[in-house]
Amino acid sequence: MARVSLSWALILGLLAGIGPMCTDLYLPALPEMSEQLAATTTITQLTLTASLIGLGVGQLLFGPLSDKIGRKRPLILSLLGCLLFIHETLPENKRGSSLLLTGRSVVQNRRFMRFCLIQSFMLAGLFAYIGSSSFVLQKEFGFSPMQFSLVFGLNGIGLIIASWIFSRLARRINAMTLLRGGLIAAILCALLTVLCAWIQLPIPALVALFFTIAFCSGIGTVGGAEAMSAVGTQESGTASALMGMSMFVFGGIAAPLSGIGGETLLKMSLAITVCYTLALLVALTRIDNQK
Repeated sequence: MARVSLSWALILGLLAGIGPMCTDLYLPALPEMSEQLAATTTITQLTLTASLIGLGVGQLLFGPLSDKIGRKRPLILSLLGCLLFIHETLPENKRGSSLLLTGRSVVQNRRFMRFCLIQSFMLAGLFAYIGSSSFVLQKEFGFSPMQFSLVFGLNGIGLIIASWIFSRLARRINAMTLLRGGLIAAILCALLTVLCAWIQLPIPALVALFFTIAFCSGIGTVGGAEAMSAVGTQESGTASALMGMSMFVFGGIAAPLSGIGGETLLKMSLAITVCYTLALLVALTRIDNQK
């Protein structure tokens, strides 16, 4: 396997961070936005939904397009002509011949779709937390915007560390075994946060549970890698787009649903639990290795 240079890793990391950055920068201000705009929490969360749907639909457009005309031109177009001096990543002799046939082949790939659904439900659970935690921690538990930002940043660090750890464990442990284990751990922590809503555990315990849920979400890197390994090179752009779209759409739907009728720790915890449970159910299903 060819080694990826540090500069390439940095570039790809920065590109991957554009989507999360566009939402994370204003998450601490969601409660204040709701007050100043005289909007309900659910309506305010729809701004997060709109951005996630835009990210998802954009991938659905540019992914198949990259299978047809290559990777470089859509990248330059989407970044408004930024100067990236790279060679074409998809030679003409390896390009897909039909967008429709390629898309149908990807959708009919049961192994890919299984991991795609797992990823989508996991991201839905993560965004149920992301979309509600600002309101819950600041309004229900009295956190300041700065304190919330610190907690949220800590969870982000945990997610990054977990992604690194799980990607290396995947070399020795079966990917599905890792996924199931991570999902079970996340579900148990989500159930404990449901319990917190009734017995009011100390705030440090609640923060630790949130950190563990985010940490367990890092197992998603393994699922994403397994999903992409299930498709051929000529389908990779379409497959990546389909998975990206479904993940952001699922996440966009989950973000405001967890806040219907008012933000509470109980509603948020139940939403997280349901999403991760659905992901686990998909992970427990058995399929053959054929498309």
